Amino acid sequence: MADVEKSGRKDSHPYSFAAYAFDGDDALRIGYPVEALHQAVKDGRLAGETSGDYDVFIADTSANIAAVLGASTMARCSRIPKQYKRIKSPRLSRRSKS
Repeated sequence: MADVEKSGRKDSHPYSFAAYAFDGDDALRIGYPVEALHQAVKDGRLAGETSGDYDVFIADTSANIAAVLGASTMARCSRIPKQYKRIKSPRLSRRSKS
């Protein structure tokens, strides 16, 4: 996303977007839809400005942003989404067996 410190928009537009999906009971994937948002602004589907490869400033309604993000898949949200796995505590596992 755009460096809001440099662009001077930190106070008025301090938001970032992330998409998440659960894989079963013990995994969470998180992706950041930078490419989808950047392309939507370039294509005119969202009002805003782009600069560089991924910097994007969005000046559109929440309904339009939600529509663009809703049409994005996890695969489009990040080339390599971050994945987190639940670590089960040995103490909790012993308790549940009792």
